This record gives sequence, C-alpha cells and structure tokens, in this order.
Amino acid sequence: MLARLKKTCPLAVNIFTNTVSPHFAYLDKEQTQGAVVLEMKAPVQTNSVSDYLHERVVEKALELMNYNLNLYCELDEKCPFPAWRDDFEKLK
Repeated sequence: MLARLKKTCPLAVNIFTNTVSPHFAYLDKEQTQGAVVLEMKAPVQTNSVSDYLHERVVEKALELMNYNLNLYCELDEKCPFPAWRDDFEKLK
C-alpha cells in the first residue's frame, strides 16, 4: 500500500514512515487520538503563555500548517485509493 501511495502522495507516506518531524503521533495514552506533529526543543521554558509566541515556535507552527495544507491538496488531487477519496470527500 505504501509503495503505491508513495508514487502519487509522498507527503502522506512520510507521516507514516518518518520518525522525525513531521510525523504521525498519538496524543493520548489510549492511542485513540492522533495527529501530524512537528516536534522541537523548547527555545525557552518560562511556563508562560509567551513561550508559544517565541519566534522559533511560530516558525515551526507555520511550517506544520504549510505541511498540512500541502498534504490536504496532495490527497485531494492525487489519492489513488477510491475508499480514501470517498472518505476525504465526506470531510469537505
């Protein structure tokens, strides 16, 4: 499956095969909620909301947003699996 998908949707394959960012990760212990994530070391740790406004954090957030937008377009335009396309249409 991944070999077939890699030809048309390399970003989709990357989230399942990469162990570095961006990749798929579960967000809870029960492994029921997952997401595409981009990890980084905290540039500062003051335990303040302002930590999330640090320039490097904002850059990584924009990088993840761009990746997700490109992934959406890739799957929308090129996904080779009919069932995936049908499910994808339901999300729109």
